[in-house]
Amino acid sequence: MTKRSTDGALGILKACLNSKTVKRVVYTSSASAVYWQEKEDDVMDESYWSDENLLRDLKPFAWAYSISKTMAEKAVLEFGKKHGLDVVTLIPTFVLGPFVCPINSLAQYIPLSLSYLVCAATFNL
Repeated sequence: MTKRSTDGALGILKACLNSKTVKRVVYTSSASAVYWQEKEDDVMDESYWSDENLLRDLKPFAWAYSISKTMAEKAVLEFGKKHGLDVVTLIPTFVLGPFVCPINSLAQYIPLSLSYLVCAATFNL
């Protein structure tokens, strides 16, 4: 998952660079790329990254996804700096909406799964 995410993001950046017309790229990351670390501050900045070793030790839900998003975002920012491409990252805490690619029949269960997740979190189940 990590190599595929990083390679995919870098492939898009290379295409942007080769186009000679793209001036800025907005990369949508994830709160999971900054959340898992030992600092407990309410406000985070560019110095905050999820600790990959902490994730590997604790193995919280979707820990591989968190590592993947952290490594991909770091690679994207480094690529932008190295090649003079302005890269801005957004760190949403939760994304909800329709899929942008074709989905299989299992997708019908996603809203149901999300409702269970929200219910469990809301009522501390």
